[in-house]
Amino acid sequence: MSKVISQCIFIVFPLLLAIIYPLQKVAYGCLSLLTIDTTNLDNAIKSITSNETIISIICGVILSVFFYFWRKRANTEKLFNTGNRYNDYPLVIYWIAGKILGYGKVTLVRVPIYLQYKLLLADIFPNIIVDSNVENKEKAVSVIEKNMEQPFNELNLILVDTYEITEDQIPLNKLNLPTVIIQNGNDFGGHRCFNPEFVKMIREKTNLYSKTFKKVNIFSTTNTNHNEAIISKSFKNGNRTGFKNIAVYQANRDDFCFTEEHKVL
Repeated sequence: MSKVISQCIFIVFPLLLAIIYPLQKVAYGCLSLLTIDTTNLDNAIKSITSNETIISIICGVILSVFFYFWRKRANTEKLFNTGNRYNDYPLVIYWIAGKILGYGKVTLVRVPIYLQYKLLLADIFPNIIVDSNVENKEKAVSVIEKNMEQPFNELNLILVDTYEITEDQIPLNKLNLPTVIIQNGNDFGGHRCFNPEFVKMIREKTNLYSKTFKKVNIFSTTNTNHNEAIISKSFKNGNRTGFKNIAVYQANRDDFCFTEEHKVL
């Protein structure tokens, strides 16, 4: 987050400074680096106004635009959320980083699952980085369907991957809803692997039940590699198929119960 704030301040600072300090020479000096004829520009500005403060503000705008495109170009190949911190920032911070400041890459590692959905569904960054320490490994995929006869418009989708999800972790007001549990193997000790069959099964079930239910509640312990594939193949489909509303529940850090509902679509 500090990157976004500091760069935004850096970009708008010349415009703010121009109100109290003449920036003509600084602006013309920067433009001369681009081989722009500043004499003609100076004459053009002075033909509009002779007020030195207004001229300074115009030059402040020029400097801010100059700094903006300089930073945007420098950020093109950079990864936005670096470091070992948990990157649970508001989506608007990621949007400014990707769409305004031009960061070309974002990693899903150390990003909460609900925010991974938001980032991928919003198409904010051109390049998505996932965990490089995940091996491809096919496992048996099991599916359990419960309460499917209940007359509700919403469906629980429980995706069991790196850790097991038990019934007491699901909110009480969601327990009686129609529920599809898709389980990747039977080893839930935090081991991460990528199983194409797991992704395929999720795609089949979401495609089937999106025609019956308007909303899906996702409870998931999937790794970043699975999340990228699941979101792209099952939910990011140009509105051709899919649920009208998607809610991703985030497990809290105290008892790992899924108490935080986040609307991602």
